[in-house]
Amino acid sequence: MTSVRVWMVLGAAAFAGCSGGAAATVGGDSGAKTDSGVDSGRVDHSRDGSADAHVSADAHVSADAGGPMKAECTYPAGPYGTMVGDVLDPTLVWQAYAPGATTPSTLKITDLYDCDGTKGINAIVFDTSGQWCVACQYEAQSIPSWMASTGAGAGHWTELGVHFVSLIIQNDAYEPATIITAQQWRTMFSLTSIYVAADPNASLPAVALPHNLLVDPRTMRIHTNLDNDKAAGTPQADPVVTALAKANAK
Repeated sequence: MTSVRVWMVLGAAAFAGCSGGAAATVGGDSGAKTDSGVDSGRVDHSRDGSADAHVSADAHVSADAGGPMKAECTYPAGPYGTMVGDVLDPTLVWQAYAPGATTPSTLKITDLYDCDGTKGINAIVFDTSGQWCVACQYEAQSIPSWMASTGAGAGHWTELGVHFVSLIIQNDAYEPATIITAQQWRTMFSLTSIYVAADPNASLPAVALPHNLLVDPRTMRIHTNLDNDKAAGTPQADPVVTALAKANAK
């Protein structure tokens, strides 16, 4: 994933990549990068609600021909967190544009849980970005190619069952993002093949942007922090993502 370090100037502050201002963590310290590009004083990191040890995914049942109705798998127990090896908190929810949608809707983390592969979700990539962030903009330009199966830089991620979620935390003015911010980001970079969500509470902690996590939809555990992976800083579709999707597709 892209973690380009780009020098830029905003007022009197110099930015390395999308870091700048006071060194502060967006929603917490992920330990992957050194600076924050976010005015933490303007971002509310709180999230209401707490998760039970087991939280059922959305009520969804299926039935074999002539067989009994069977409930979906129960969302995995914790520990819940945002570090590699942690299970993502089942209370996470965003307002988002779904792939191909023309109007926003609610995206719950449980929507992406695919314990047995019946939803066709084989890997999940979460990208945390800010509208003002130059490195985030570079990454966003490559996402349509990663999802595509043809053209330069095609990553075949759509056909491999990779679901990409771009979480926009702030607008150009460093204010908490709204669904309008998400819509603007989606339109600017033609991100109609992925989820684009407003994330004003910065759900997935970062110390620099963009911040990318690979999650296994079978367990909802964070598989890899992609910020410093070998594809970082390049337009290349990350091979670690491809490998997980292929493994889960078997």
